[in-house]
Amino acid sequence: MNELALTHTEQTLLGSCLLARRSPPVAAGDFFLEKHAKITEVMQSLESEGIKPDLAVTSVKVYEAHKGNPSVTYLAEIYEQAGSADNIDLFSRMVREHAVARRMKKKAQQFLTELGSPNGKKPIEIASGFGAEILKSLDSTTSESHGDMLTGMTEFISDLEARMENGNQLVGLSTGLPKLDEITCGLCPQDLWILAARPSQGKTALALNIARSIAFEGISVLIFSLDMSAMGLRQRMAATEARINLAKIRSGNLSAPEYGEVIGASTRLGKLPITILDGPATELDIIQKSHSHCPGLIIIDYLTKVRPSQKTGNANYDYGEISKSIKDLV
Repeated sequence: MNELALTHTEQTLLGSCLLARRSPPVAAGDFFLEKHAKITEVMQSLESEGIKPDLAVTSVKVYEAHKGNPSVTYLAEIYEQAGSADNIDLFSRMVREHAVARRMKKKAQQFLTELGSPNGKKPIEIASGFGAEILKSLDSTTSESHGDMLTGMTEFISDLEARMENGNQLVGLSTGLPKLDEITCGLCPQDLWILAARPSQGKTALALNIARSIAFEGISVLIFSLDMSAMGLRQRMAATEARINLAKIRSGNLSAPEYGEVIGASTRLGKLPITILDGPATELDIIQKSHSHCPGLIIIDYLTKVRPSQKTGNANYDYGEISKSIKDLV
């Protein structure tokens, strides 16, 4: 879209919002033209105060805040040209998408500049940081649910009635542990669960049991094993499935019947849709591989072993950003 077309799109969005007496559902910084950003800031400010931002009120407030730039005449023109308030969502999405494109272009230029003057950074570090920035830029293009309370509460009641009709059925995926299912109502889309405990308390074992239970329902599971090798996890899963002491499997000190149990367990586990990826990984690696595999459940063992693609020197902040990126996967 060229600058003229983008300007017209932004004008149409603002005019439609003035007609609807609501502020644009777009960040002021997403607008290409500064005067459109100014108008948006005023309309959003009015709405936050409980005032409907119609043409008259907005014109006065824009004039007061910005000394007549943009002018009252300009606001009246875009109001008249809009014609309808029916396509606010469409034009909002177009404005956001072009804002993302501009930011990505700027990041790409910075990436090329940094490659030319790395200042001691390795190319892979520069590329990883660039990839993380691009993914963050894409956040604003993701779909959004309805934000107004009336629509939201209507959806809530509809969902509640459906659950009441289903009786005691789980809302999400069963963990295979009835007591845990009672507490969580199952593992639902958009949920991020963190298993926290002291070392050697069974966090990995619990995660593997949940993975096994869900995989037996035919739902694919992707496991990022950042602390233990994939072979080590398979040994643990086989030991649990066969009910054989793990030390015996590791040492190979098995009787003939025990070996038969392990073979049977391995055969059953081998049919499950579970993928185990081991080795070091950044949150960017996890995002890319998760999008590639499209699993129903993702397990990361464990969070503090994930390497931040962009280190700030503040571990708490870095792992906060990692958690946010992983949460955004769903």
